[in-house]
Amino acid sequence: MNKKVEAIIKKTFSELTEIQKKAIPLIEEGKDVLIISPTGSGKTESAMIPILSKIAELDKKGVQVLYITPLKSLNRDILERLEKWCSELEITIAVRHGDTSQQERVKQNETPPQLIVATPESIQSLLISKMNASLSNLKFVVIDEVHELIESKRGAQLSIALERLSERAPNFQRIGLSATIGDEKTAAEFISKKAVIVKIDKIREADITIEMPENRIEEIKKIINTYKSTLLFVNTRYEAEYLSTQLFNIKEFKDLIAVHHSSLSKDVRLEVEQNFKKGKIKTILCTSSLELGIDIGAIEAVIQYNSPHQVQRLMQRIGRSGHSLSKKPKGFIICSDPLSVIESTVIAEEMSEGRLEKTQVLDSPLDVLCHSITGIILEKSSIKASEIYSIIKKAKPYENLTFEKLKSVLNEMHNLKLVFLQNAVDPLITTTGRTKLYYYLHVSMIPDERKYFVRNASTRKTIGVLDEGFVSDYLQEGESFITQGKPWKVLRVTEKEVLVEEAQDIKASIPDWEGEEIPVTMEIARKVANLNFEFKFSSKETKDKVIEFEKQNLAFINPLNITVETQGGNELVIHSFNGLKANQALSKLLGFFYKEILRSRVTPYSIVIESEKPVNASKILQTLRGLSRKDVEYLDRTVMDSPSFRHRFIQVAKRFSLISKDWSASGLGVKKLINHLPKTSPIIEETLKEVYNSILDKNGLEKICFEIDIGKTKIDFLNSKDWTPLAKLALEHGSHSELITSQESLPQIVEAFKKNLQSKRVHLTCMYCNNNFYVELKEDKIISCPYCGSKNVTLEKYRDLFKLKKTGIPKINSENEKAFQVSSLINSYGVKALQALEVYGVGVQTAARILLKNYSDENRFYEDLLEEQKKFLKNRQFWRIKSKR
Repeated sequence: MNKKVEAIIKKTFSELTEIQKKAIPLIEEGKDVLIISPTGSGKTESAMIPILSKIAELDKKGVQVLYITPLKSLNRDILERLEKWCSELEITIAVRHGDTSQQERVKQNETPPQLIVATPESIQSLLISKMNASLSNLKFVVIDEVHELIESKRGAQLSIALERLSERAPNFQRIGLSATIGDEKTAAEFISKKAVIVKIDKIREADITIEMPENRIEEIKKIINTYKSTLLFVNTRYEAEYLSTQLFNIKEFKDLIAVHHSSLSKDVRLEVEQNFKKGKIKTILCTSSLELGIDIGAIEAVIQYNSPHQVQRLMQRIGRSGHSLSKKPKGFIICSDPLSVIESTVIAEEMSEGRLEKTQVLDSPLDVLCHSITGIILEKSSIKASEIYSIIKKAKPYENLTFEKLKSVLNEMHNLKLVFLQNAVDPLITTTGRTKLYYYLHVSMIPDERKYFVRNASTRKTIGVLDEGFVSDYLQEGESFITQGKPWKVLRVTEKEVLVEEAQDIKASIPDWEGEEIPVTMEIARKVANLNFEFKFSSKETKDKVIEFEKQNLAFINPLNITVETQGGNELVIHSFNGLKANQALSKLLGFFYKEILRSRVTPYSIVIESEKPVNASKILQTLRGLSRKDVEYLDRTVMDSPSFRHRFIQVAKRFSLISKDWSASGLGVKKLINHLPKTSPIIEETLKEVYNSILDKNGLEKICFEIDIGKTKIDFLNSKDWTPLAKLALEHGSHSELITSQESLPQIVEAFKKNLQSKRVHLTCMYCNNNFYVELKEDKIISCPYCGSKNVTLEKYRDLFKLKKTGIPKINSENEKAFQVSSLINSYGVKALQALEVYGVGVQTAARILLKNYSDENRFYEDLLEEQKKFLKNRQFWRIKSKR
């Protein structure tokens, strides 16, 4: 080992950790290595100590080390940790990601650093940049947080990038760093077919408490007050919204708690991280954004609000506390219902036994393949299909790719003019005028979704922001959804915003966090149904509540029973302990056979079916009892007609460049585009694969149908007078009743509408002296010109219509007729006329009709204005259609 490196080690560490002692010799021997160990065990130094030691001995030509992390924030952390080492060893280091300035990129191109810290997307750009030549001297590639990348399209793209790098630098060494992962062999093969697995065999013990307190906010408050620093994890951004509102209302916490999630700007997130590290705040309320190993200082305890749903997530989140192997992680799971306690208990027991969810590498994602092919062609200028195939096949996600499938993607790319393809058995592929631009525009596999502002039509106030996927999947005029803990009814969807009014029926609303739900696997769901655990993580009080819940539902909590529960009304509950994605698939299949289903809401343990008329329970029962494996073939058909398919189709079509990145369409427009493509299109095929990977478990559905067919799973029926506690939980799911704030009554809505109008000022012009002035709408009064006293005033926008010589009222004509009509209303009704004309969609004729009513109750005036606005918003799109004919 290099003497300078040995000196730094002695100065920095009292001794090497167990994983460092195991990994460093193997890396020094030149082996490809996957290092698996918990957060805080020294994984980074395990890889970088031997690498820096070797690099310090080499000449300084070209890029010798690529250190790849999935997040720009992790890049920043790693850069700070390595800069001191590199400075003492005189090794040049730089960071390269989307925020790197053009000036810095030019500098790196001219004088390539020896060590580059980068994101996977930056590697794609480097491969065809001016720095490409400097990569031929590459000696090491380190991939951090492998477990975060391996199951995603980003990971598939990176796996091909590694093979592209090996074309330029054939003998570079590969090192992967990962937290504990479900399938170690698969993870190692993702890095390299020759990778050696190095891990700590001992399972890291954690101190976990699972409770269901009467007052969850008080319990969280107590935990926060007990520890100097805590992370509070939630599963969705709306749980974050609810909890942050509740906690910020506690006076003593107002300046000691901050929120951290991916929707916040980089600067805000960085400020939160730094303030926590400095002790200025003591709790960060976060989603998955802080699961990874970003350095934010010491964390004494972690709070998880409701079940984390997955063993891997619990391990990652709880593992953020006690950030060294000598300290035991401390975690609290605060649950809102007994089922959450049971699920959390199963997950905690699985974690303590070291059993994680199975790792699933994507199988040959075709949109990633399309993009990677253009990169290879840009590097080679021209290349045969068989040569591309030999490069791609080395990547773990593409080990099952056939040459015929590759050619079908190449043909699609040729049709889209992304490449030029010579018609042959083994065609030669060359670039086109579109190739390079396409490659750079589609470097990222992270879905590029536009955002829609949700605005209250009454007040024009911004309520929140929705993703394109949710809007395209679910929101049409008249639909209801939940945001900010309230139900809202859609009046109109434009290219940039969703205009809404408050709805009254919370049950009829779709939660806008529906797509965020972390899936519980079939394996975990069935273990929840086994009910053979001791609740060793909970107090007697919580344990007693859960045991009572189990007694009340014993007949339905069974891993191999499916129970249909009904009261004969418009809702029906199917108790099915088969996990979220398998139940989603079963729900879709039932929808194919039972067309009367209006909507279904799915949990890992239930399917709630809703219809406009009483649900035919016997038909549902008959359908379930008749299911067999062959029925699964109908799933593709029903999925392709679903909003979820259309949403994912847009993303895949964008990655293939069938449509532009800023393309937007109504559900009807997407349907036409889908129907235009042959069913054998790689774009259709990849969309189906993405739906099955993301939200539906087709294999799980096949298992359910097979078990029903052979009689292993029994279908029971319960016609109940009162819903069982289990059914009540299912019915409440999606309404998130604990997050619902009180709805505003009509008087409150009208009052807000009125205040909004009265807060405005309107610019007027005098039709006599032609001077401009403004009037505030907060008090009712007669309006006259402050310069000449004339009452003949109108809106300023009509000023240029008046043909004035000096002063005096102009003659009325066809051009200025509307200005005179407005003036007449102002003269007769004063500020009330201006208020009416300020309402979005209310014109002169409508305003006159409303003002003629002479209201005794002022609020009725504002109610009518509000109603007219709603009518306008609903009808506007039809006026546009008519005008185009």
